[in-house]
Amino acid sequence: MEGRWRGTGPGEAPFYEAYHFANDSTLEITYYADSSFGRTTGTGRVYLSVGRIYHTTGPGQWGATKIDQTGAYFVPERNAHNTFAWTYESNDSWTSVLRSSATGQERVRVYRMKRVK
Repeated sequence: MEGRWRGTGPGEAPFYEAYHFANDSTLEITYYADSSFGRTTGTGRVYLSVGRIYHTTGPGQWGATKIDQTGAYFVPERNAHNTFAWTYESNDSWTSVLRSSATGQERVRVYRMKRVK
């Protein structure tokens, strides 16, 4: 997962993210505005704490309820209203599926992530 990624979804502009293992328990995420990876728009991280795995972005926090060789599933814990799943496809691609019902009607967004070489 470490590296640079381009995300695409139906009807949405591409987005860019970079993942870097800071240590053996923390994956740092940087979000970018464009394909040059020159302008940061935010940060996040996935980390292990007291036997649990969390994902944070801004004030939002999600906790992992399932992690295995096929991917991970996260549920909202603080300042978040959506679940999301990451599904491994290959070393160069994975899928992220976000589900939200904050508006009273479920919205599902599927993003294809491809490694930027």
